[in-house]
Order: sequence, then structure tokens, then C-alpha cells
Amino acid sequence: SELPFSVRAERLLVHGVIDRLDDDGKDALITDYKLGVTEPEHHFQVAVYVWAAARVLGRDGVRGRVVYLGHDPVDVEAVTNENARIDSIVAAMDEALKMGEFAARPGKACGTCAHRTVCKYAA
Repeated sequence: SELPFSVRAERLLVHGVIDRLDDDGKDALITDYKLGVTEPEHHFQVAVYVWAAARVLGRDGVRGRVVYLGHDPVDVEAVTNENARIDSIVAAMDEALKMGEFAARPGKACGTCAHRTVCKYAA
């Protein structure tokens, strides 16, 4: 079953929905189910889930994986723990919120951004 979560840094609220969390009280495994082909963004998404779960659970024994359904056999990929990198990203975002400075970085996300019709940086 899906598990919504929210983790607050100083100003930044990181939230999402974990597809599956198996937790025996010592170790935890996060599973994210996908259809289609492998995308690097999938691993980053699960790495953020692992980071958030480690903070919420108060322990480091959290692992992640992406399970690609629709393949025969099903493709299961382990996700590298990136807690230090996620800490750095969250700290940088928190600092940007504090300073009120947001450098635009146009890219793939522009195609689905709600502000793309009024943003001078949208592709």
C-alpha cells in the first residue's frame, strides 16, 4: 500500500508517496514500482524516499529498489544510498529559500511545469 510522507528541513518541505515500505524494526526496504524503461530519475526519486525514511525512522538501515513491471522476468534494480548528496541538495534548497534567490535552470521539467506559459526561461 502507498505511504505518504513529509519531511521538513528548516524551510523546505519534502513530500511524496512511497509505493511500498517493508520495515522489520531494524532494516527497511523501499520499493517503487514502474512501468516502461529505466530512467535515471527513477533512482533519484527512490534515493529521496530512502533519505526521507531514514530521517523519519531515525536509523540508517534503509535500502531502496525500483521494480520495473511488464518485463519477463520482472527487472529489479537496487538504488544506491545517496543520503549525503540529498542532504546537500536539501540544504542548498533551504538556503535558496532563506535568501529568496532561485536560479532558473531550464530543462526537461519545463515541459510539465505549471508556470511554463509565463516563465521567460521555459523552453
